Amino acid sequence: MLDLLRLAYNCGMEAAIRVRGLVKTYPGKPPVEAVRGLNLEVAVGECFGLLGPNGAGKTTTMEIIEGLLDPTAGEVEVLGLKWGRDDNAIRQKIGISLQETRLSDKLTVRETVTLFRSFYTAGPTPD
Repeated sequence: MLDLLRLAYNCGMEAAIRVRGLVKTYPGKPPVEAVRGLNLEVAVGECFGLLGPNGAGKTTTMEIIEGLLDPTAGEVEVLGLKWGRDDNAIRQKIGISLQETRLSDKLTVRETVTLFRSFYTAGPTPD
């Protein structure tokens, strides 16, 4: 992670995450607007927290930034790359640590490492 931050900094990149006009609306009667026009910029090397009450759109915003959900409108840029244009390149550069997972109950350590390693194209495989 530190190498990635150095790379971004050395390339003159100012923002690690840039979100412009982010909107996420879930269909329904009535439709639920989970995120409404969010603008956000997180600088390279900055430690950032997203706070708000239940239902404020924090998880939805993070899932869009991570590429797990598509926005209804707006742009998301991660390390100078845009979702919708540079999807694979972004996936090769980011990692996600889930808040909760039951993998440890189902997989051995080797299986867990092998699974997470399979998400990336570069680097050695575990022995």
